Amino acid sequence: MTYNISIYHENVKKVRYFTTGIGLTEKEFDTIWLNPENKKLRGTNKEIILKLKAIEKRANDEAKAMSVFDFSKFESKLF
Repeated sequence: MTYNISIYHENVKKVRYFTTGIGLTEKEFDTIWLNPENKKLRGTNKEIILKLKAIEKRANDEAKAMSVFDFSKFESKLF
């Protein structure tokens, strides 16, 4: 089974998920994101982790730049 990887932002009243366009199985996600064996990732796995970290950084930067968080503005800036 493949799961779509999403980012989410918790607000006091609601949570919204934003798709990343990346789909991974549970095992792939554990290997790439959690990396319990602390392996050096190569090839496709390395590309995926770099994409996910870039998306996460960009989302955090956009959220921090907003004085008042607004989901619609966040979504338009992120995508």
